[in-house]
Order: sequence, then C-alpha cells, then structure tokens
Amino acid sequence: VYASQDDDLEEGEFYYSDIIGCDVYDENNQHLGEVIHILEMPTQDILEIEEPNGKTFMIPYVDAFIVDEDYDNNRLVIRLIEGIR
Repeated sequence: VYASQDDDLEEGEFYYSDIIGCDVYDENNQHLGEVIHILEMPTQDILEIEEPNGKTFMIPYVDAFIVDEDYDNNRLVIRLIEGIR
C-alpha cells in the first residue's frame, strides 16, 4: 500500500517517516536517543530507540508513554517506567 505524503492526515495519524529519526527525550529533558525502527504489533506499534551508547530499548507507542510529539522539530518526549531501559 502506498500513500502520497501530500494527502491530509487525520488527527493522530502520522507517517512512519515522521517518527523514524526523531530525537527522544524524557520528561526531564534528558536526551535518550533516536527512534530507529517501528515494529507493527497487533495491539499497538512499538518504537525501537537507539541510545547514544549504541544500546537499544523499546517502548509501546501509546499515550501512557508518549508525552509530547513534535514532528516539526524532530522530537518526542516519553515517560519512562522502571525497567524499560
């Protein structure tokens, strides 16, 4: 399936290319890394984030973890929970 990026998106919709490459920060404005991959799962998408040291971790792409999305500035703010990284 292909879609033209000229098409208007509905509220809450996005292109994967809008997210891959975004810098990821926690709620304290600490840079955590960059989104390198999106896994499509039956219940929700999963973001794979590569830390500056090369390690990766994953978070569900759901409101409980995503605090702010600013695709114009290539930035995501996430809420971390203990044990996620």
